[in-house]
Amino acid sequence: MKRILIFSLLILSLESFGQTQTLKKKTVVVKFSPLCLVDPNYPAIQFGAEFRINNSLSYQQELGYITRDIYKNPSDTITSGKGFKIRGEIRKYALIDREDANMDGLYTAIEVFYTYTYFYRQGTFIGDQGDECKDIYKVNKHVIGMNGKIGYQKIFSSEITIDIYIGIGAKYRKITHLEKDCDSKTIKYHADYLFAGAEMEGEKIVPNIPMSIKFGYAF
Repeated sequence: MKRILIFSLLILSLESFGQTQTLKKKTVVVKFSPLCLVDPNYPAIQFGAEFRINNSLSYQQELGYITRDIYKNPSDTITSGKGFKIRGEIRKYALIDREDANMDGLYTAIEVFYTYTYFYRQGTFIGDQGDECKDIYKVNKHVIGMNGKIGYQKIFSSEITIDIYIGIGAKYRKITHLEKDCDSKTIKYHADYLFAGAEMEGEKIVPNIPMSIKFGYAF
């Protein structure tokens, strides 16, 4: 994370120093999300594209393929897992009065998203009499939510793009546990953290704080 931030600031400095020409209006920005590769909850290969609507508005669509093969914690009891992400976003850029208005600068956005993932975790089931039953069970997880975001996007003369944002919102998650050999027992859970990928079976609405850096290329 620290190296990505330093790299982003270096690009900003070099490009800003050398940029003297007026940018042509862009219609599409293709993006990649490197931080998704090391997401401890949903490690994913994620790409997206932002489409110009007019001087102030754009629409962004993202798709991500979740696989636990990307990021593995040696102390984790997860054996395997896959899934996908879908994100849609409407943006409004602040500087709309310029004749050369582009898909860059300060913006606000509304984002809706859906995530589905499943993985297998080894757990210990505790019976009513204190007896234990170890099992590898499947965690099936659906998440849908909405975020309000504020961010800054820069399109350089080289067409390289950096997009940085932070936001706040809420998400609804529905979690079921399948393929349990100890069906009549109770799973012994870890703490149910608000902002982490909780695995407790059931339905819940929790806060969400998205933040990221994306790199792209404008056309």
